[in-house]
Amino acid sequence: MAGFFRRLFGFGPKSADEYVQRGLEAADADPDQAIADFTEALRLNADPDSLTALNAHHNRGIALSRLRRHDEAIIDFTEVIRLAPNSANGYFCRGEAHLGKKDCRRAVVDLSEAIRIASGMEKPYPKLVTLHRRRALAHTGCGEADQGLADAEEVVRLEPESAESFLARGLAHGSLGNHERALADFSEAIRLDPQLATAYQSRAVAHRELGDEESAAKDEASFRERSRCSSGGGNPAPKAFQERGNLDQALADLPEPTYHGRPLSHWLRALEDEHHEVCYGALDALREIGPEAKAAIPSLLTALQSGDRFLAVPAASLLGQIGAAAIPALIQALQQGDGDARWGAVETLGKFGPQAKAAIPPLRAALKDQDPEVRQAAAKALKKIGA
Repeated sequence: MAGFFRRLFGFGPKSADEYVQRGLEAADADPDQAIADFTEALRLNADPDSLTALNAHHNRGIALSRLRRHDEAIIDFTEVIRLAPNSANGYFCRGEAHLGKKDCRRAVVDLSEAIRIASGMEKPYPKLVTLHRRRALAHTGCGEADQGLADAEEVVRLEPESAESFLARGLAHGSLGNHERALADFSEAIRLDPQLATAYQSRAVAHRELGDEESAAKDEASFRERSRCSSGGGNPAPKAFQERGNLDQALADLPEPTYHGRPLSHWLRALEDEHHEVCYGALDALREIGPEAKAAIPSLLTALQSGDRFLAVPAASLLGQIGAAAIPALIQALQQGDGDARWGAVETLGKFGPQAKAAIPPLRAALKDQDPEVRQAAAKALKKIGA
């Protein structure tokens, strides 16, 4: 990408605007280079109140957030807010950076301001649904589950034909213990998108909470079936695997799996993106790739431990879909994660049955977890494993 400017200008960019443009071109592949270019643009820019300065601060903040340098990103987004106080984007991005630091209270404040500004715009703000999703998470992180549910309700109002909207509201109901309402939302999500595997898994949890083990088992079977089908059958095992019976070597022999023409490595990078629409797309892609996405285990573990319920729940589901190779990562999440990560890890470990015997000691420790839902899930998981 930088070569474009070398060809165009001979010796690379010379003006602040040219550095901003090169930074934008480098942002996806090389965020460090992008940060350097945006910084140079700010050094060369003569007017700190100009549109060039606004663009450089905004895009440097995004690049810093991608590298999880949230404190530095917040400084840039604060400058964006100073330069454009009536723009929802600055508050949105700063709220996301606060969420990245798990500073839920400040995130609620910024996301609320972004929603206020976006709601007053003449043209619909394209990220309004995402704003409500993110504020729902921030409210939940502050212990304000009722406010989180209110945002989830708004998501359904704004996108009533989206299965993901009902899935999000169902999760919010579940966090409040409203399992019958959660069940209804998960069922609606399935009606809207019968191939949405995560909705079946979530509905199985609701059925089990309501004591309907038979329906829970049926939904878990539907989840597994759709997870297998979504992988598209995958690539056939190479001959070397058939001869050696060596799983690790077989995986090394396999070509990198793809989805929509893009390799697994592309979707792993997308999963680390600051923008959650990109992350959700990556999770969908990994779900479609299925068990072949073994290389995604570290990235999914990070998502599971992110403190973001809307990433953690599908990440746990996908780790289960990948297979027994994910068990060590799930054990790590159980031992080191927050409440949602621990619950997701326990639920998924239980589905492996006797294959997850290595998880018995941490699961027994989880019987004393401070979160009652984790304790209950641990007891059920140990029974399924046969401990």
